[in-house]
Amino acid sequence: MAGRKRSATDFPNITRSEFAKILEKARKTRYVRCPYLAMRDASLIAFEFLFKTRVSEGVGRVFPENRKDRQRSKFLDKYEGVKLDDFEVATVRGREVLRCRFRALKRGCRKKICEECGTRNDLSANFCKKCGSTLAQVKFDSRLKEHYVWDSVRLDDPFTYYIIEWVDFLKQNSKDPNPQVWAITRQRAWQICKRLGIMNHTQRHWRATQLADAMDPFTLKEALHRATMPFEYVHRAESRRLEREEEADKIWT
Repeated sequence: MAGRKRSATDFPNITRSEFAKILEKARKTRYVRCPYLAMRDASLIAFEFLFKTRVSEGVGRVFPENRKDRQRSKFLDKYEGVKLDDFEVATVRGREVLRCRFRALKRGCRKKICEECGTRNDLSANFCKKCGSTLAQVKFDSRLKEHYVWDSVRLDDPFTYYIIEWVDFLKQNSKDPNPQVWAITRQRAWQICKRLGIMNHTQRHWRATQLADAMDPFTLKEALHRATMPFEYVHRAESRRLEREEEADKIWT
């Protein structure tokens, strides 16, 4: 998949009723020792869909991820994911919404850090540009570009129920006053999605494709405020494109 442009067949779009069946399947998952974890699974799937997030923005991640780099690098960032206090109920122009604050992460430029003077050098450099020391066995700086964003979804959306159900459960049962909402790894999130027959990150593409029917490109880019190009997240079948062209031809006859 790396380096290959995604096509419509990679992320076939589904209707809201079909997505509701996936949420119900997650909600009915049998956990023998901890049956409440079915709420967690359904809430995570609904969160990725409604808030149009990557899975890492919900459950968190640690950089660097590559095992070789992890051994050679110093950790400059440890992201814990969404916490309980990041959710709130608010009102936007008379409409109640569920708001969430989460940190969007983008990998920045990796640099070689000189052990002698601390200067950041390009990855292709063999010697420090400041002091001339060798850079053969140095640590990498996996610095990230990050920013906090707020996003809102309608409180009366049926899918919001799954998130609120899990958040309320944590408020009543967690000993930590501000726990992680989904205290799992990205690998575990992948396992949950695989069991449901979907992929991590797919929910974001589904939501973007659905919103593209009602939003112009500029509004869609604002809705996907972590995407540089919204069209990368919209997947149309060729038949759908031909239908829209026919509709446009009728309008502009």
